[in-house]
Amino acid sequence: MQPAHLQWSPDSTHIATFALDVPPETEMIGMAQNTPPDRYRPRHYVFPYPLPVDDRVPTNVVKLFDVATLSAVPVDAAPINQLHGYGAGPHFAWAEDSASFRYTQTERGCTAHRLMEVDAASGAVRTVIEERDELTVNQWASGHWNLATGEVLWLSERDGHSHLYLYASDGSLKAQITAGAWQVRGVERLDEDRRVVFFSGSGKEAGRDPYLRHCYRINLDDGADPVLLTPEDAEHSVSFSPDADYIVDAFGRADLPAQTVLRSAEDGSVLRVIATADVSALEAVGWRAPTTFEGLAADGATPLYSLIWWPTNFDPAQRYPVVENVYTGPHGAHVPKAFKQSLFHHSQAIAELGFICVFIDGRGTGDRSREFRLRSQNNLKDGAGGPDHPAMLRQMAEKYPSMDLDRVGIWGHSAGGESAHPSASSSVALSWQH
Repeated sequence: MQPAHLQWSPDSTHIATFALDVPPETEMIGMAQNTPPDRYRPRHYVFPYPLPVDDRVPTNVVKLFDVATLSAVPVDAAPINQLHGYGAGPHFAWAEDSASFRYTQTERGCTAHRLMEVDAASGAVRTVIEERDELTVNQWASGHWNLATGEVLWLSERDGHSHLYLYASDGSLKAQITAGAWQVRGVERLDEDRRVVFFSGSGKEAGRDPYLRHCYRINLDDGADPVLLTPEDAEHSVSFSPDADYIVDAFGRADLPAQTVLRSAEDGSVLRVIATADVSALEAVGWRAPTTFEGLAADGATPLYSLIWWPTNFDPAQRYPVVENVYTGPHGAHVPKAFKQSLFHHSQAIAELGFICVFIDGRGTGDRSREFRLRSQNNLKDGAGGPDHPAMLRQMAEKYPSMDLDRVGIWGHSAGGESAHPSASSSVALSWQH
């Protein structure tokens, strides 16, 4: 069963929710809970999970209830296709005055993405914003933030890169807030009183890994360029004080130990160093940070970025088999960027068994540009950089002769598991035959 999702209006007069409508012919997906807390044997569940081959899919029907009268308010909304599986229903965001709520709706096939609004008194529905693309709207680079003014801050990839747009409450476009050949990765804080948005972005700083996230501030109304608040060449993760005057910034790279500082949210100046990671004990036992590697895709022109892990007893005179952890899902990039040894996809642990481990983001993955990602569109057989992986490995081996490309293995989970399966005609494994 899908869990109930109830959204109370701020004044507690209405409840917005949805009902899952499952066609009788819907195929179910099974799941086992191996160690339930109340029994020794596994417990098995089934739930609807739409697949591309399904002609009909479950839908979510918007429901609205009046608390005072204990009655339903009819909502004139089209059913929302269930695009994913368990727990994938819509999320409702109420206006501060409780007069309406909003939700997003993505068409199956991802050719349209809409922001809808429901009037709480009448149940009437209107489309506030509609994003269309004949190929695909990138739902992973889409998002919206409702302002108390009724305006909407909208994230879209429509100009080829993910950027912010400001819409009036009637759905008319007021301004494109950010622009350029780089990506807005998310909104970190929206200061409505000062009309300032703080956001994370990547690819804007020249000469750096284009996946590294930095924090910026920009005014919603004056059209000025973004102000870089986290200038260090690193992956930055930020949190804000309640008044948005200060930033706690934790930054580092896969090859740079992490540091945490307190910054001014006005200009990014460092007010205090809070903590710095000490890796001396690791280095004392022979550990070495993974090596960043920049190479070219199979087209010989597109820069790609990857990591290489080494065993602590690495001997450059020896030859080592290579293991690649692969994840080719087009919804994002997957090579680790932050300094988090415990979360490096087991690569360091595998390297300690006598391997050199690598991780590569090929063409067709996300967080670079629409063009970069669209290599996967209707092209999963070599999308997400299938031919790019052996091309990058050959370039690595030219620089590091200890990599034995006669002994290469790959593994992965989810989309990576499909790519690693030798029987999959679309797998990266078969790229070595091309």
